[in-house]
Amino acid sequence: MWVARTRTILGHGRAGLAIALGLALASASARAAEPDVVRVRLASSLLDEVVHDFLPATLALPKSLADLGEDGARTVTLAEFRYCGASEKGVGRFRAVLRPAAIKTQSILTASDGCQASLADLAMRGAMTIDGSSGFALADLETTWKAWELNLAIAHALIVGKGGPKAATTAFDKRADLLSVTTSDLRIDTGASAPMVLHAAPSFAATAIDLAVAMDDGPPPKAAVLEKAAATARGDLVVGQGNANLAAEIPLSVANQILRRLTWTQPITIALDRDDVEIRQVALTGAGAGKSARLSATGNATPRSIRETMEWTVALGGSPLVVSSARFAGQLEDCTGLATMAAMSCNLRNGARGAAAEGFASALNQRYQGQSVHELASPLGFHFQVAGQRIELRGDMLNFSFGPRGLAAAGRMTSVGRD
Repeated sequence: MWVARTRTILGHGRAGLAIALGLALASASARAAEPDVVRVRLASSLLDEVVHDFLPATLALPKSLADLGEDGARTVTLAEFRYCGASEKGVGRFRAVLRPAAIKTQSILTASDGCQASLADLAMRGAMTIDGSSGFALADLETTWKAWELNLAIAHALIVGKGGPKAATTAFDKRADLLSVTTSDLRIDTGASAPMVLHAAPSFAATAIDLAVAMDDGPPPKAAVLEKAAATARGDLVVGQGNANLAAEIPLSVANQILRRLTWTQPITIALDRDDVEIRQVALTGAGAGKSARLSATGNATPRSIRETMEWTVALGGSPLVVSSARFAGQLEDCTGLATMAAMSCNLRNGARGAAAEGFASALNQRYQGQSVHELASPLGFHFQVAGQRIELRGDMLNFSFGPRGLAAAGRMTSVGRD
């Protein structure tokens, strides 16, 4: 999640590989005039689900918000937090329930009108359902972004004192900053020697949050470029249809950056047809879009069962993408100039390598030819950390198909809680 100042850590291994390959395949040649930016759309329902799993969270109160604390306390518990869309000016809107430390509430904003009802109505509802031995506060929050800080401010709040339904209610009308978090220098641990460093810019929509993400392999990107890319995601990345709650577009150049990090310095091991296969030096090339899309993945593979390295090419096409064919070729020795017996042995070894490669390709084509890439990539599972909290998502990819700026990938993910 982008709403925390922290390192984001993705799991690696088989689940991490599935995500990495899925992201890598979710790409096509970007327009020459556009930056190499990954665009992501996160449905508000998934954001709310993930946030729900790591609440309650303790917040330190700045001096300007001392009135929200109880009995002079300088901390409060963020008990509920819900995304409520965007204003006409594109400001992100949230609602929150704040309570004394170590007290959790999940009953006020979970109702269907949690964003539409007035704070006064919600305060009355909360006073009737929450233990009256302590008070609580309801707050409307506004979120704005300016490179590279995301600022969360209280625009209006109601403080409900102790005493249940008869408790006094006090309006808190002074605007005050609650929290600022960075969206720069985010780090993804891929299991390689060095983490990937990312910069992100958010844009707020009615039922989703759009992110533009750039890899930090050179000079820091211009914030305005990412901000514009995040806003343009709204017309192309779709969530909320077909159960998808996460969507992404990745330019081919960024996909190959990821693949170089993952497969050019060390192999990635995947389970394939009852064998463990080490994958190295993966690269992508692509052309076309939609039903005429053609994408090729190439690299080296070493099955542990035979310990011979083969060069492979997997051709993908159509919309959604399906596996067209897989071709394997053994890495052959140069037998020229060898003595007769040595040349015979060399040729025999090359023949065995060629036969093994053909057999491997035949088996893979028989099993996978014509299958959808998104089905082969599912199920997915990964974990990351936000503000010291470990979050795990699991789910299925629902689509891989070329779009105007690359291949649009959509999936349905579910939060499975935290440690």
